[in-house]
Amino acid sequence: MSSRPSVLAHICLPALLLLGVSARAEAPAASAPAETSVDDNGHFVVKFPGAVQRSSVPVDTPVGKVTMNVVSHEAGIIAYMIIYSDYPAGSVAKSGGPDKVCENASKGAVGSVSGTIRTSTACQLGDVTGLEIVADIPSKNMTARLRFFVVGDRLYQVMYIGPPGQEASPAVMNYFESFRLLR
Repeated sequence: MSSRPSVLAHICLPALLLLGVSARAEAPAASAPAETSVDDNGHFVVKFPGAVQRSSVPVDTPVGKVTMNVVSHEAGIIAYMIIYSDYPAGSVAKSGGPDKVCENASKGAVGSVSGTIRTSTACQLGDVTGLEIVADIPSKNMTARLRFFVVGDRLYQVMYIGPPGQEASPAVMNYFESFRLLR
């Protein structure tokens, strides 16, 4: 196997660069009621702590243009995001399988913001095994909790980005536990 990073690792870079948008806000936004988001196209359901925004961004990757679909809630310096992208058929297998894709995606995401991975553990979502990391981003004085899951050739990223010490709060953990795949 090549030592070059997986082509799927590149999808996290734009996602964590969104951190720059969130980190600029100084005060939390006015709180909105929690919103359960059912995304039929993304095949998931999740409960965000407030109103969500949706966007799709084309991203150039070594396998061609891939659409990064983002469903997010931002409140001041805190951001909750679900990002999913479909890669060409067979890309996950060519990149070493789901475990390797999750590992490479996590390293690529954290490396792109000069962060460090504090913890990295396997996680489970039904019958899908994924990877959960907690990362420190000292240049932004932020911490991120991310879960990566691969289903077929789709990469899901479930994220929280916010101030250090909040990444294991009940609100954050409830958000992560609310994420479910619809197949």
